[in-house]
Amino acid sequence: MSKPIESLEVLNNLKTILGESIISYEKIHENRLVVVVSKEKIIDAIKSIFSKYDYARLSAISVFDDYLDFELIYSISIKNLILNLKVVLPKEDSKIDSIAKFIPGANWMEREIQDLFGIVFNGHPDPKKLLLAFEWPKEKEAPMRLPMKGILKDFQKPTMENLLNTGQIFPLTLMTKSQRAKLNLPELPPTTLAQEKALEEVQELSKKVKFDKKIGYDWKTKRLRY
Repeated sequence: MSKPIESLEVLNNLKTILGESIISYEKIHENRLVVVVSKEKIIDAIKSIFSKYDYARLSAISVFDDYLDFELIYSISIKNLILNLKVVLPKEDSKIDSIAKFIPGANWMEREIQDLFGIVFNGHPDPKKLLLAFEWPKEKEAPMRLPMKGILKDFQKPTMENLLNTGQIFPLTLMTKSQRAKLNLPELPPTTLAQEKALEEVQELSKKVKFDKKIGYDWKTKRLRY
């Protein structure tokens, strides 16, 4: 009787190959391990599993659409263990390398996902339509792809952007600034807008509790993604 596969063993093997490219991991059940990896390393992750374990099998590739991002889930069975490799794809750039080049069973799975969600699998050996007819209208492509949106209403967006950019809920108007000048007050009140360390605290706290991800804030552009 063959020895059962331990989730810790698989996780340690992935850590050796991927290092900091592992974003998070969780043992859901005794026989189920979930590992979130960066999309750039999905090929390395899957190749390492299939080269290490001859009995590894790709069971499914599934998609979760949360309006802002796609979550691709590669379900791999390794004897008694189910490994879920997860990759988060931003909708602004929903492309990822194909694994069908070395796992033929992924061919139709990736083509189905491409048809229904519009996710592009770079390097797929045969990327033609699978479920949708060749004549399928372009404006109706990716019928299961949800529209890009977040949890904030339009009137809330400026407030949240201003909070994370300056620490203030509302910007000061020119009239307010001029009135403060007439009263011999500093142009800016002692808020986080004028206190760099206080602003850093606000921004760090938002990252720690994942408020920035919840509302869909992009730190590079300093804008909401929708």
